[in-house]
Amino acid sequence: MPDTFLHRAWPQHPSFLLLHRVLDILPWRFSRTELIQAILSATYLAAGVVLFYRASTLLRGTGLLVIILGAAVGWLAASRRYHLIVDTPTSRIASAAQGYVELQGRCQLHPGSLALGFRSGPPCVWYRYSVQRMGESGPRPIGRGQSEETFLLDDGSGQCIVDPNRIEVTTSLRRSWQEGDYHVSLEYLRPGEPVYALGYLTTTGGTHLDLDKRADTSALLAAWKRDADTLHARFDANGDGEIDLHEWQRARAAAEQEVASQHLELRLGSTIHVLGAPPDGRPFLLSNRAPKQLARRFRYWSWFHATVLGVTLTYSLLAIAG
Repeated sequence: MPDTFLHRAWPQHPSFLLLHRVLDILPWRFSRTELIQAILSATYLAAGVVLFYRASTLLRGTGLLVIILGAAVGWLAASRRYHLIVDTPTSRIASAAQGYVELQGRCQLHPGSLALGFRSGPPCVWYRYSVQRMGESGPRPIGRGQSEETFLLDDGSGQCIVDPNRIEVTTSLRRSWQEGDYHVSLEYLRPGEPVYALGYLTTTGGTHLDLDKRADTSALLAAWKRDADTLHARFDANGDGEIDLHEWQRARAAAEQEVASQHLELRLGSTIHVLGAPPDGRPFLLSNRAPKQLARRFRYWSWFHATVLGVTLTYSLLAIAG
């Protein structure tokens, strides 16, 4: 933790030491969503210490402003996630529209692939780890990260590939162990685990292919023109060495038929669904908790931040009036 004003002013006070320890450990123990809530809560605590010690007017004003801004951000973020979970209808992969969707199913490994694993942790399809070194002054973060390999979500109607880039995973599956002086914490999702997901679905292949018959026909005819010998051998019916208008029409009809056959073959091919992070910045969520339970967590967080915001605004107005 940086050497802040608070650290210099009250380095031995119990409340500050507790805050110091919380801030030192939190970033290595929680998911991104939980981490945001934890940091905001720690921010309230730090600003509250400033107010409690009746610091200068400038510091008190800064503390109140920090709490108000943090509470507003926390309330909007939690409320947004709550409403997205509650208001987005559940789709089936086989018939889902392209775009932001809600899916429920089970996570699976790709066929033929081996389960992931971090050190001596359990086999899984996704994991997030943190490593701390235990010392006399307490645990010190050494490293953290999460798996980047894709996996499958199967809802019975079909499968989609889950791209974990920028994903917010909330899982109840956690394990920790000691390796000498090191403490390893692991969060994971195991194969076959029921999951709930909110993300951006894109589909390629099959009937979802974006094919342009006119452009592909023109490209094919241009390729035939570059191979003049083959073009004349196929379409110069009278053998005069030239492709007249009637012969060119036959060539165009043949090209259109060939392109149509190619397009049909492509559309009959396999369809690939991919669930990833929305391009517009909306949350990309995945959890092994039921959607009602997940929504309830975000609702409680939104109430908490709204309460902090209301109390702080009321205190600020009373202080100004007084």
